[in-house]
Amino acid sequence: MLIFPSVKKNQLRLEQLNHELEDRVAERTRELQLSNEDLQQQIAQRKQMEKALRVARDAAEEANRSKDKYLAAVSHDLLLQIFITELQFMSTLCNPIFKLMIELLKTRLVF
Repeated sequence: MLIFPSVKKNQLRLEQLNHELEDRVAERTRELQLSNEDLQQQIAQRKQMEKALRVARDAAEEANRSKDKYLAAVSHDLLLQIFITELQFMSTLCNPIFKLMIELLKTRLVF
C-alpha cells in the first residue's frame, strides 16, 4: 500500500512539472512573437529608409549631371568670348584675316 501513494505523488509532481513547462513554453513563445514583430517593423522601416536614400541619391546624381552640363556650356561660352576678344584685339593690330575670322564666327554663333 505504500507504493501507491508514492506513485500518485510522482504523478502529481510530473503533472505539475508538465504544467510549469507548458507555461514556460507559452511565455517564451509570446516573447519570440513580440521579438519577431519588432524585427519585422525594423525591417520595414529600414526598407523605407533605403528607398528614401535611393531617391535622394538619384536626385543628387541628376543635379550633379545638370550642374556639369551647365558648367560645360558656360565654360564653352566664356572661352569662345575670350577667343573672339583675342581675335578682335589681333585684328586691330594688323591682319585683315583676323577681321574675316571674327565676322565668320559672329555669323555662325548666337550669344
